[in-house]
Amino acid sequence: MLRIVLISFAFLAIKLESASFPDYAPFAQNEKPKRYRVVELAHWPTSEHKIEFGITVNSVRLLEVLQEDNGTSLAMFKGSGPPVVGPVRVSRLVSGLSPPRAYQADLNRDGELDYIVEIYSGGNGIARCYSNVVFVVSSNRQYATTVFKADCPSEDDLVDLFGDGRFQYIQPTFVFGSEVKGKDGRVHNYWVYNIYALEGASFKLQNSLRTGFPKWIMYAGIVNHRTTEQLTAEQKQLLWKPYEECLVSVLGDTCLIR
Repeated sequence: MLRIVLISFAFLAIKLESASFPDYAPFAQNEKPKRYRVVELAHWPTSEHKIEFGITVNSVRLLEVLQEDNGTSLAMFKGSGPPVVGPVRVSRLVSGLSPPRAYQADLNRDGELDYIVEIYSGGNGIARCYSNVVFVVSSNRQYATTVFKADCPSEDDLVDLFGDGRFQYIQPTFVFGSEVKGKDGRVHNYWVYNIYALEGASFKLQNSLRTGFPKWIMYAGIVNHRTTEQLTAEQKQLLWKPYEECLVSVLGDTCLIR
């Protein structure tokens, strides 16, 4: 019996990996929007639970990530003094197998560098990249921190849709079909994408920037970038509702501290 269960789990993992996650991106390869220019930071551990980030390994510390049993905290530095942001808790996720990744860019074009940090949950298949994506954006000599839930985030989510230098974030969410059957009478899972525009230091949901968003793509084990026709608007609403909680958070929200 145990062997059957193990084989079943192995089969599920293989099935989840049978088509890579970019195969379900909201844009086909020849239709991809311009990526926003970001620089990935180097990282190095300074203790069992602490990771520092900088332009190169062991260079001036720009970010510090502390991962403990109850979640992940972030601090941002300018020079050798105390942090200018944090340390503040930004995620309930912790993963020793998949260390955080961080990027640097001027996202709101004010001449100050901003930061993006991806924090992963670890695991197998799609579960390995249940994530939080943290944005630390300059605002009148201070910084605003926004945290998004995201599944399998990548640099392709950081875009300039119109090539005008303005930043947009495309949030990826993996939605389980539960018991909702599509037009073919079967239950499917879906990738759902929403567009957020950065205005100053705040993010605003703006799916109207591109036709077809929020974009629902059926997860079918083959390359697929097309909007699904399996679901009605009411079915999409029903499936999406459980995912709305804590989809986007700012510092002080209970989603980040409970």
